[in-house]
Amino acid sequence: MKKLLSICLALILMIGFASTAFAAELSIGSAGFAETIIIETGELTDDSWSIVYDDAHETIGENPEFGLITPFGTSQPRNVWNLRTRGRYNFRGVANVSRLYTNYLLTDASQVRIRVNNNHPSATLVVRLVHVNSFLFFNSTVSTVRVPPNGFTQWTVNGLTASANHWITFDAPSNFNGWIERVS
Repeated sequence: MKKLLSICLALILMIGFASTAFAAELSIGSAGFAETIIIETGELTDDSWSIVYDDAHETIGENPEFGLITPFGTSQPRNVWNLRTRGRYNFRGVANVSRLYTNYLLTDASQVRIRVNNNHPSATLVVRLVHVNSFLFFNSTVSTVRVPPNGFTQWTVNGLTASANHWITFDAPSNFNGWIERVS
């Protein structure tokens, strides 16, 4: 019996890893899925930069003395940031080859607003909001947005499960900053 169960589990895992998965760039109005609504996309100017980011959150790295957080990492996060109780989560990152993740699982929001400034002079930044399943290898992308070089995009994602965890990924090459906040 153990042998049969082991073989079945191995087959299921092989089929799962051999399958190709695709994520739509924007999933708008799909039943049962989150809905992404682009609010604004544009070129970065001094004015658009100041709207989103303040000097108090530009320091990269954790500094308990000032209560600052590490806004990105190259591994999947484990700690939780409750968007209802802790408010807006600011992030910033630079990477040449590694995909970056927010350092926290983001939770307690059924609708979020995200703003990303792409400070890279020539590369489009691919940003994904990912629903984290309790089995980490069954995560699903709920929103994918491409932010133009030296540009910004602000969007809203509706239809999230408030009790679920999410994270944001940023594909390399990247040089960005921004925030995510709970709308409801």
